[in-house]
Amino acid sequence: MHLLDLPYELLAYIIHFSDPDTLRMLCLTEKHVIHNIARLFLWRNITIIFNIDQNPRPNLFSLFSGHLAAIRSLSIIFPDCFDLHSPSYALAITQMGNVNYIRVRGGSGPFICMILENTMASLVTLELDRCDADSQDFADMVPITI
Repeated sequence: MHLLDLPYELLAYIIHFSDPDTLRMLCLTEKHVIHNIARLFLWRNITIIFNIDQNPRPNLFSLFSGHLAAIRSLSIIFPDCFDLHSPSYALAITQMGNVNYIRVRGGSGPFICMILENTMASLVTLELDRCDADSQDFADMVPITI
């Protein structure tokens, strides 16, 4: 019996217990079924590092709305001199309707406000590390209802 002869549900169960490095390798496989299952599990925990890297790592992140909805844990890391103020990122974060945990390292007050305004319905934990935010950054924040 070959691996691909197993039922889809069993393949998904086996892949669910794989570590992230194994999942990345499975995403590079030419077997379409395994590739699709592995990518679904990789999209649950996303780390985005905004930086200029001389040795970039493979990037499997996608802005497709179905993939954004699958994200449960998001970690965003900014270098000291970089931040985002683009409405297109707000739209992407809005589509992450199931995210429970967000960690921001090095973000600004306006970026944190954007995250809170767009993910508060499902957000359980927001972890801030070395963020530069003042009370004025939250003065114009849209009221949040839970």
